[in-house]
Amino acid sequence: MTKMKYIALFIILILFTSTIAYAVGFSDVGGYPWAEGAINDMVSLGHIKGYEGGVYMPSKELTRAELITIINRMNSLTEVKDVVFSDLTESHWAYEEIKKASSKGYISGFPDNTFRPDQPVTREQFSTIINNLYELDEELQIGSVADGHLIADWSKIAIDRVLANSIMQGYPDGTFRSTGKITRAEGAVALYNLIKSGLTIRETVLSGNTGDSASNDGGLPDEDISEEEQLIIDHLKSVVTKMKSRVIPILTTDLQIQSAIIIVDSIQQYLDDPDYDISRDVDEAKELATHMSVDEKQAFKNAITGNILLKELVTLNNKFQLLEY
Repeated sequence: MTKMKYIALFIILILFTSTIAYAVGFSDVGGYPWAEGAINDMVSLGHIKGYEGGVYMPSKELTRAELITIINRMNSLTEVKDVVFSDLTESHWAYEEIKKASSKGYISGFPDNTFRPDQPVTREQFSTIINNLYELDEELQIGSVADGHLIADWSKIAIDRVLANSIMQGYPDGTFRSTGKITRAEGAVALYNLIKSGLTIRETVLSGNTGDSASNDGGLPDEDISEEEQLIIDHLKSVVTKMKSRVIPILTTDLQIQSAIIIVDSIQQYLDDPDYDISRDVDEAKELATHMSVDEKQAFKNAITGNILLKELVTLNNKFQLLEY
């Protein structure tokens, strides 16, 4: 599998999923230059939202309900199971999201059977939630931080991993401040770093498993390709499956449907035959895109980003550095 063919395949996808240029327009993020880009991009991707009046409230503390809602969106989590927490009712805005998170198992309630959805998330809790769900590189070790002696034992491993994997950072004075509350600005940056990292979620939460690298048809990886290349193949197969089952059924215009079919057919033919020349497919997809209205293209983008995991696109980007996030 050549670099140029991967690039061509990726062009077909980013043709529609790349962010349409427009100003998010939050009036209160200009004072946070270190977070403004991540905030705007996360909003454009549909993962986070602002408040009425065109504000984001970057210094506001991130709540448990807000955090799991963002994580669920990032990973297109849909499975739900009934949960019973003494302080949670169906009237809470995040009730369904809490059920999704509980079903996945990456967050739980407190010993008193409360969930405390509106309670701010601490930096150690944030780290642990990320480590629970994602396959962080366990070989990396950041070493000690200046206030390491103040970090609770239950969160030390998680904090070490989020630092080592560059998901979170400490403060200029060398401290981590594990019990400090994480703000909406800090949360947006950390979650955006997570997206850019291309890290995948655990096959079984908290199991420590490294995931199944077998192909979608249940076979074993091709011995002639690397593990990284096998991951790319698996992601392409997943894109085809999700385009067919989730994206195409919700498209509303002929141009959108035709474009989706081109994407699916081109990737599938390439997976079946690595020598397949997809250059004409790329040209055809580009031509269709020129005839889409802004609203039509935005709706197409939303259909894809809302149903296909961003990591499946980021994997390709990380390998070939095609896009600047």
